[in-house]
Amino acid sequence: MATPITRIQEVLEKEFAHREIELKRTKNGRVTGWITSDSFDGQSEIERMQRIWRVLNAYLRPEDRSRISAIWPITKLERKVLLEDEE
Repeated sequence: MATPITRIQEVLEKEFAHREIELKRTKNGRVTGWITSDSFDGQSEIERMQRIWRVLNAYLRPEDRSRISAIWPITKLERKVLLEDEE
């Protein structure tokens, strides 16, 4: 049987093309991570988040959705900048 994080990953992979998805489970069992996709170019943060939650609401059971803390939508360029800041 698939775990909640696996079900969340599968839904996001199915609905977002040309993306990289990184999810992890926190110590308290919540799911957090990000989706890196150039399909977010030109969209506000709110538009991006709404897109993600439309998909999650459409395909996941409430108990899986309740485990999600945050999934951040970023573009490849934004990710590159974030990773450079960590160095």
